[in-house]
This record gives sequence, C-alpha cells and structure tokens, in this order.
Amino acid sequence: MPCIFGDVPAIFGDCKISSGELTCPSRATFGSEQNVGAHYPTSPHQRAQPVSALTVTAFLALAPACGVAPAEVPMLAAIVATESSFHPYSVHVNEAGRSVASRRFGSVQEATAYVDALIAQGVTNIDMGATQLNLRAGHLQKRGLPPSAAFDPCTAARIGIEVLAECFGRAPAVLPEQDRLDASLHCYNSGRFTPNGYADRVRVNFERRILPALRARNTLATEEAPSLPSPPAATATPTQRPTATVLRPGTGRELTFNR
Repeated sequence: MPCIFGDVPAIFGDCKISSGELTCPSRATFGSEQNVGAHYPTSPHQRAQPVSALTVTAFLALAPACGVAPAEVPMLAAIVATESSFHPYSVHVNEAGRSVASRRFGSVQEATAYVDALIAQGVTNIDMGATQLNLRAGHLQKRGLPPSAAFDPCTAARIGIEVLAECFGRAPAVLPEQDRLDASLHCYNSGRFTPNGYADRVRVNFERRILPALRARNTLATEEAPSLPSPPAATATPTQRPTATVLRPGTGRELTFNR
C-alpha cells in the first residue's frame, strides 16, 4: 500500500540520521502537553474493568498488517497515543468543543452498548475506539460501517489514517508543508483547521512513547539477527538492514532508520 501522503515531509522534531544511525537531542522540545476535557461518570458501565491497552510495540506491528503504509505507522501511533493511549474500547463524549465524559470498557459489547445508549438519548458527538473515530462526522457511516466497527483495532487504524489523509487533502495547499500537516492534525482532532495545540501533543507523544519503541525494536532486531559465517575477504559485501521511513513534518526530507 503506497503512502497516501505522497511527498509530505517526514520529520518530527530535531532527530537526524548520521552514518545510518538515528540520533535525537536528549531533551527535544515539541511544545507543552495539555489535559483535554473532564471525565464524568454517566454510564451504567462505569465500573467495567477496562481491557489492557495495546502496547506501542504491538500497535507498530499491527498497523502495517492492517493495511497502513509502514511509513505512516509512526505518525498514526503518535495520534493513537494522544487520542486513546492505545485503549481499543475507549469512548469520549464531546460537548462545546471539549470532552465531557470518558470511558474505557472491557469489551466490544460493553463499549457498543454504551454508544447505543448515548445515540438513543440523541448524543452524536462521540469519539470511539483506538483512533477515536467520530460518530457525528460520519467516519464510519460514510464507509457503510456500524459504530461497533470503531472498536476493532485494525479497522480503527485503517480509517484513522484515511481520515488524516482526507484532512490533509482539504488543508489549504498554499500553506508551508509543515503548517499544512499540522493543520491536518488539528482537523483530525476537531474537524477544523484552527490551531488548538493538538499537533504539539502528538509530537510530545511521538518523542516520549513512539520514538523509544522504534529504537527498542531496532535494537532487538539487531540483537536477534543470526550470526552468519563471514564470506572470504575478497568477496565480502556489507550487509544492509532494511530501513523504515518515519513520517515527521518539518524539513521537506524523509527520515529513514535501520530496523
């Protein structure tokens, strides 16, 4: 599956590649984290035990298997970290631009029952699943899917990256590419291109949660690589490890690193 962002810049922060190695400042600054919304108990399921969240490593492996382009997985992972902290059965109710209720359920059935109850009460501004697909925006309905589909991590990943791509396609083309991608992130969060701090929060999560997982995966792959007999010196050739491209807005370049 090709990257749906085409030639969008792929830089987050100040990380660099030197001699094939990924390096980042020890204290990169990506903006300040913000706590969004209040959480009020409004559901009979409020005491349901939440299912364990996906690990970052599990999501990084899952998303490509679900059809997300590998180059887009790190950015999507940062969005999921920001939206739901990788909880597949997460539900948020929004009102006047802010979250007024937040739940993490233990199963698809519990999460779906809660959403159905909200819909019966006339509530439609509901974010659902790992990528927090919005009911009122029609993220699922436009694709012929029921609300429960948001709670399937694979479906959530595929539609989540599609929604971000749709936002990018509608963002003003006259903007510098970093600003256009930031506007797309704001659109993903609120449906509008107005800056609201969301892009900064995505960067914070990329630096704090996704980048360490990418580094750990790189290290593990290196440690687990089998040792092979060295070929004769005359025919020796350098072994190239596969590389992955990390989507990171900012400089007009793509960042690749050895897995």
